Amino acid sequence: MTNMKTKDAISHYGTTAALAEVLELTSGAISQWGEFVPEWAAGRLKEETKGVLVYDIELYKRLSREKKEQKQAA
Repeated sequence: MTNMKTKDAISHYGTTAALAEVLELTSGAISQWGEFVPEWAAGRLKEETKGVLVYDIELYKRLSREKKEQKQAA
């Protein structure tokens, strides 16, 4: 498993607007996500799609730890 990619979530729903509607967000908010869906949204999308869209929570945790370590080192 991997971190859920934004392009895959958009592709599943067809458009950024459709994805935004499911999450009760704006398309602009989604456009700020970058390559990966934020963890909170990935969890909701996994449930919403009944596992069609998947993510690995451990990878998100590792990414979060790495970002914290980078900030501390700076």
